[in-house]
Amino acid sequence: MFNSISHEYTEWGPQITTCNKDTKNIIRGSTIPQTVDTDTEVVFTYDVTFKESDIEWGSRWDVYLLTNDDPLHWFSIKNSLIIVLFLSGMLAMIIMRTLHKDLEL
Repeated sequence: MFNSISHEYTEWGPQITTCNKDTKNIIRGSTIPQTVDTDTEVVFTYDVTFKESDIEWGSRWDVYLLTNDDPLHWFSIKNSLIIVLFLSGMLAMIIMRTLHKDLEL
């Protein structure tokens, strides 16, 4: 956890002039909450480091999307089929009773 206090920056500039890795006002591992006045502006910044990888662009999400939870999916499919068969049987029974009564007349 890194905290750096009292930054200087330009209004629409992307670079903070007092925040660099060699600055002396970095507090490492601070667990004491910092008190901020109501009218004080708080600036949040972060750094991003990009690393080159051997993973191809098209398969970069495979690690997150491939799961081994196949039994759960099969249970859902079987459950849906049983419900469809049950409702189809009920509908067929209602139609057969209606047709049987109509044909007797």
